[in-house]
Amino acid sequence: MTRDDLFKTNANIVADLLSSVAKFCLTAFVTIITDTINSTAPIAVEMLKKASVFNARKVFGLTTLDVFCASIFVAHILGKQNPQELKVPPLVELSQEQLEAITHRAGSATTCMAYARFRFARAIIKALKGEAGILEPAHVYLPGVSGGEDVTKKLGGDYFAVATKFGADGAAKAFNIGQLSSYKEGLLKQQ
Repeated sequence: MTRDDLFKTNANIVADLLSSVAKFCLTAFVTIITDTINSTAPIAVEMLKKASVFNARKVFGLTTLDVFCASIFVAHILGKQNPQELKVPPLVELSQEQLEAITHRAGSATTCMAYARFRFARAIIKALKGEAGILEPAHVYLPGVSGGEDVTKKLGGDYFAVATKFGADGAAKAFNIGQLSSYKEGLLKQQ
């Protein structure tokens, strides 16, 4: 199935579900897990805006799987045995060759998806219970989240997956993405 096929199928599902959320679950946190997240999360946002119940702090796209897989690839390149112990700082500088090797990998991530869902849900539950310092990557509507305006200015778009701090009210802060190499800027322009 192509990404276009996924979008056509999942866009309608997301729109239908969010129509019901807008009517019956006005304060719910909404996590979009369906592919393609960068296209279906904005649909969720627009459905809630249309119903005048949108809260940018409560709608996120789950990108934990992507970060988890990237951590595995980076751990492999760095010769680490346990990718769960690998904490990749935002400004890691890999060589052009290493970046190309990571960004051209493809394949099924089905075996990791359950873990990604669990990890994100656990983080949200901890934040809802008032635990401080909850950080997870998430695809967010940047203008509605503290710190998001800086990322929007840098990228020229309203949506992006960033390190996000969560609190009891949802996405509390979007962290800046730092300086991008020309290679990374080129990848973003392809999207």
